[in-house]
Amino acid sequence: MRLQQLDLVRYGKFTARSLDLGKANSGQPDFHLVYGPNEAGKSTLFSGFLDLLFGIERLSPYGFLHPYQTMRVGGIVETAGRRHHAYRIKRNANSLIGPDERPLPENLFSAALGSIDRATYRTMFSLDDDSIEQGGESILKSEGELGSLLFSASSGLPDSGAVLATLRAEADAFYRPQGRKHELAELRGALDTLKAERNAIDINAREYASLRKTVASARERHDSASARRAELRVARDRTRAQLDCMPLLGRLRSVREDLARQEALPLPPSQWWSDLPALRKTEAEIAARFSQLNEELRRRREELEVLPLDELALTLAERFDMLRETALDARYLTAARDMPSRIEELAVTSAGIEACLVRLGQKGHPDPAALLLPAAAGARLQDLVRRHATLAERLLSAREEVGKAKRQWKEAERELARLDGSGRDLSHLAVRLRLARQSDCLLRQQAASREIDRLEAELSDNLDGLPPFQGSADELAAISIPAPGVIEAWRAEAALQAERRLRLDARIADE
Repeated sequence: MRLQQLDLVRYGKFTARSLDLGKANSGQPDFHLVYGPNEAGKSTLFSGFLDLLFGIERLSPYGFLHPYQTMRVGGIVETAGRRHHAYRIKRNANSLIGPDERPLPENLFSAALGSIDRATYRTMFSLDDDSIEQGGESILKSEGELGSLLFSASSGLPDSGAVLATLRAEADAFYRPQGRKHELAELRGALDTLKAERNAIDINAREYASLRKTVASARERHDSASARRAELRVARDRTRAQLDCMPLLGRLRSVREDLARQEALPLPPSQWWSDLPALRKTEAEIAARFSQLNEELRRRREELEVLPLDELALTLAERFDMLRETALDARYLTAARDMPSRIEELAVTSAGIEACLVRLGQKGHPDPAALLLPAAAGARLQDLVRRHATLAERLLSAREEVGKAKRQWKEAERELARLDGSGRDLSHLAVRLRLARQSDCLLRQQAASREIDRLEAELSDNLDGLPPFQGSADELAAISIPAPGVIEAWRAEAALQAERRLRLDARIADE
């Protein structure tokens, strides 16, 4: 018989709990060890298994949570190559039922158990601390082999006699009343030897006290001598430091005398302390700029040394000096500075004029100014252009409306021809047309259009307020919304990053 699954449906402190031991695999061990702390339910599991096999006891101690009439324990038991799924309930008769609540025969497990009852099964297959203690007491009371045999027969431990013989041999080896060579005698001999050694090294209490006093006085003298030696070492080091400082003391005195003969320096204004950081910064900038200028000067000198000499320019050096003197006038200097920009503007304007001549079909015209229209004609032409654009737009809109009306007219004619061909009466259409004209459908349509425009504007404003998102409403609806836990994690990370940024900003400000 093998237990595959035990179901504690309503039993003890358990409700709807199941212990699945799995199926047996051939060729592999089928041993299961259930362990746990005290009051975990191990005894409840074993009692539930016994109640499944033999029925729930009349005064069961496991009905404290669920009433007796609702207690239920079940499981899957394999016997003789067959699997039985059964449940045991608290009932005087037909207490063994199947999953379909139909009664099962009470002798379902008799073939596997034979004539074993509940007490015999517990005695033979549930060895625990209580049964072991009871067997030990029976051995002590029997004072012979009878208790051992009874304990072996009741507990299923046939080797208890061998264990008892081993224990007796160990006891005889430790001590035998008539024997001389045993462990206790050897230990007594060792104890006597230790006592002799202790007596040999033992001294008188008076001598020991005098020796203790001698040791104490010697330690006091040693401590005082050590303290005195430390003081002398400190004094020696201080004297050496003073001797080393004598030359420096003379120099310090001479410097102080020179300083006393000097006149007192004027006190700087108080605002100099506030200007000092700015002056230091300016000094650093000037030093950096000076270094850059020196580097630029060195590079220019190297370039100047590499350049070849122009003999013609050297011969005209005097004329260059005269021109430089005349160029000192402000007008010449301003013209010289503006000349590159003026040349660039002239090139851009010339390119624009050439492009206009190409568009007018007058490429290479000798006098482009002759092609300019009078001011009145130009204004009239611009007015006509604007009116032409307006009329063209209106014409395009009218053509689209005419095309739409023609299509609707053709559809109406086809619908009318279909209705005339079927011989239907069109009077009800006239009535519906009159009702439609009298209703406020057009007004409601216009109001709905305005509401749609308002909602679209509101949607556009809301989308503009969602930076950095730049998509449409459909794209926004297609975005998957993260879980609240993910959003909280992001917020916490954002808070940490913000705090870190503040610390870095403060550090940057300090630097």
